Amino acid sequence: MDYVLNDEWILRRNRLFCDVVNNFVTSFYEIQYKFFFVKKELLTINESINHYDTIQIIQSNLFHIIVTFIIDCKALKNLKNIISRTFSISDYSYIANYYYLFEHEKFVDLFKKLERCMLGCEKLNKYLSLQIQRLKDKRKT
Repeated sequence: MDYVLNDEWILRRNRLFCDVVNNFVTSFYEIQYKFFFVKKELLTINESINHYDTIQIIQSNLFHIIVTFIIDCKALKNLKNIISRTFSISDYSYIANYYYLFEHEKFVDLFKKLERCMLGCEKLNKYLSLQIQRLKDKRKT
């Protein structure tokens, strides 16, 4: 892979990551809506709900991922410039390999964090969906 192809690949991957984060944010807001609906209904019938902490943890993790992503992108851009100045331009392949190897590891970390948040959201979404169904069934009777 040459230097230009790496840049194009990184750009496509960054767009994909942004799409995934946007979808995650949308899912998170849907979960919050479900959570507050279930909480209101359970309070109405005097039952408790104990997943408020989970939603706050997911929210802080999401915020951390987005901030980390922005900071890492800026840091990686600066790193790329520093490496380019440090090594001779004639050895461009070495610069590209060093940068993209480091950059790839950072992205893998971000994807792992995002995956953990998404698993948490999925579990919470299932729980809340079951609660909503249970409450609907309870209303019918």
